[in-house]
Amino acid sequence: MDMKSYGYVTLLSSESYLPGVLALARSLKASGTKIPFECVCSKDLDENVVARLHQYGISTSRLSKSATEGLEIPNDAAFAHWKHTFDKLLLWDIRGGQFDKIVFLDSDMLITSNIDYLFERPDFSACQAGHFLNPEWVRLNSGLMVIEPNVHTFEGLMAQLPMTLRKYAAAGKNVGDQDVINDFVPDWSERKELHLPEGLNMFFKYLTLAKAAGFTFDSVDAEKRISVVHFIGAVKPWHLKGAKRLLYPLKVLLKNRYGLGAFMRYMKLMRG
Repeated sequence: MDMKSYGYVTLLSSESYLPGVLALARSLKASGTKIPFECVCSKDLDENVVARLHQYGISTSRLSKSATEGLEIPNDAAFAHWKHTFDKLLLWDIRGGQFDKIVFLDSDMLITSNIDYLFERPDFSACQAGHFLNPEWVRLNSGLMVIEPNVHTFEGLMAQLPMTLRKYAAAGKNVGDQDVINDFVPDWSERKELHLPEGLNMFFKYLTLAKAAGFTFDSVDAEKRISVVHFIGAVKPWHLKGAKRLLYPLKVLLKNRYGLGAFMRYMKLMRG
């Protein structure tokens, strides 16, 4: 494996997600990887936030544009935070980074075991997240993706973006980056070689249900091993303050017992 051309990458568009980037970087380091980690910063991210990333020893690069410049995002106010996620599409631009192959990770993820083998997987490899609970969930989830920057792919995604935005606007639906990607690769759900085990993008809130379905953190079966926990939703662990921060572990214990260890580990990683 030529690690010089490989990189783990996340995207930071808001200072409010900085604690997540720090926890992600620390959990990757704890996994034993030697592959570099880089935080790609959106065009409008405050320079003080970038400086703080450097203080924590995190390498960064800055996007020179937004993927949606000049485009209208037809989302409700509750989904306004999806606006910057379209910048993920810029990672396919070979002019924008130093890596030949990327494993992209959302900044609200916890890595629980080494996932370097993902660099052996092809472009657009990702998970059908939640499929074990709902067989109808067959689309690519863009929280974790294998990306091979390519000018033709990049240009295709940029051409697809306004078409997908118009389609979802006409349907009165909220739209995100993964809708663009799924429209660009419409046969993804049938391309089994691109499907990663669900334990590589396991939603935190489903951990106890996942255990009942045979998934565990220490499974010897790669198809059932939980290696990446995804804290989806608008409220992140670092948003918990005061009494909520103290009471939340009790809520997890009562409703998601198998998730308690992951939650406590994540909180420790955020504190450093």
